[in-house]
Amino acid sequence: MEPTKIFYTIADSICFSLKIIIPVFFIVRVCRVSLGLDMQILIRVLNYTLLIAGVFYLAEILSVIINDHYSPVDPWHNAIFNRATGPYWFAFWLPVIINGLLPQLLWRKKNRGAVKVLYTWWALAVILSALAELVMIEGSVNRVIALPGQTAVWLNYVFFPSLTYCTLSLTGTFIMLAALYFAISNTEKKAGPNYQR
Repeated sequence: MEPTKIFYTIADSICFSLKIIIPVFFIVRVCRVSLGLDMQILIRVLNYTLLIAGVFYLAEILSVIINDHYSPVDPWHNAIFNRATGPYWFAFWLPVIINGLLPQLLWRKKNRGAVKVLYTWWALAVILSALAELVMIEGSVNRVIALPGQTAVWLNYVFFPSLTYCTLSLTGTFIMLAALYFAISNTEKKAGPNYQR
């Protein structure tokens, strides 16, 4: 697997998982459920995770642009330019903005501790992704509808791989969140009361 595909897979799976984890976190906060975790550390961990995904996503986009520019193969030359300026330009730019550029706001220390940044990213990600998908499906509705005989093909090639991807993404992101949470909480415990957040 190419390094760019690895970056994209990591960034995409983290962003996908955060779209599921953030509403659960919101419900836990609103219902005041005690998890035995410091919520402020958990907010920073979620924001750090989003920042890591954003950096990976931008690294992948940059490497694809460089690869596209220097590609000696004629059909692939300018492929990114065509995708970014073609009829479905929003399908290229919305993920770049949502998954790549918006998380870069978290480089400011003040934003990393703010839960509003996390909720704003989630709302924009869900709404804009849904709009992009709706337009893409509307534009290709004849190709999306499966015939009755194609149900087994759809299950084998779309549903089960998607379910596996979702499960692996959530598992990996939960492991990363747990590792970050315990690393930050242990650092704060060792530093004592004088620790600067």
